[in-house]
Amino acid sequence: MTHDSNLRHLVLAICLLVAVPAGLVTTAEAQNREADLARENERLKGRNADLEATLEAAMRKIERLEKRIAELESSSGGAVAPAAETVEIPEASPDGVVERIRAVHAEAIVSGEIESPLDAADQASRNRALRGLQKWIAATNRKLKQRVEWPVLVTGMERMGPTAAGIELTPWNPKEKVACGDPFKIQVTPRIIENIRRSGLRAEGETPVFLFTGVFEPMISWNPRRIEVGPFDNPRFIAPGVEMRWKVDFKSIGDHDPEAKPADAKQPGSPSGGE
Repeated sequence: MTHDSNLRHLVLAICLLVAVPAGLVTTAEAQNREADLARENERLKGRNADLEATLEAAMRKIERLEKRIAELESSSGGAVAPAAETVEIPEASPDGVVERIRAVHAEAIVSGEIESPLDAADQASRNRALRGLQKWIAATNRKLKQRVEWPVLVTGMERMGPTAAGIELTPWNPKEKVACGDPFKIQVTPRIIENIRRSGLRAEGETPVFLFTGVFEPMISWNPRRIEVGPFDNPRFIAPGVEMRWKVDFKSIGDHDPEAKPADAKQPGSPSGGE
């Protein structure tokens, strides 16, 4: 009987020795899986946020297009211009500067001043082309930082505090008398908003057009993954591998007179440092 009892105890001990490591391994694996799932969850959350931001930008663009279509329909008795007709891009606008930079880049490629690293036959050629392109980018960013005077519509205003406000400006084509290009936002002071409102009242029912003055700064950069325009063109596509963001520092905004030189425009606000 004692022999059988000892045997049972031995078997039980062996089973425990076998079971304990297995349980430990299972627990470790479960913890690793939980950590992996947590990381994947965070990655998916970030991806979801990116997609939501992209969708929001697309919806805003669709809303602007729908609004523009409605304006065209109401002004032409329901007849909308054929899709083949496009609004001319004025030079005095953000899109005009983008077109100029595209032309400057194309000229540099044709003249042999720069080469596209994407077309290089080997790594040495690619490195050489990339060095040349980066020098061109730095020089062009410096050279094309410029004072600009753009006819614009004020399509949004927001007071954000006692000393802070923002305005949304949409480029205006004075030749065709239509809005063109995407709106952009500028920080100003509340006084500028009040002056804009007074100028709008003086327009007496007409669309108030303003002359925006600022300093435009291109931020051209190399992105080897950007090989086409894409659905939203943001950042702006210059050429395969080359894209551009930009910023503009506010100087003033005044009534736009198409017959006057830009410097002659009446200034409802010419702040220094935002005022």
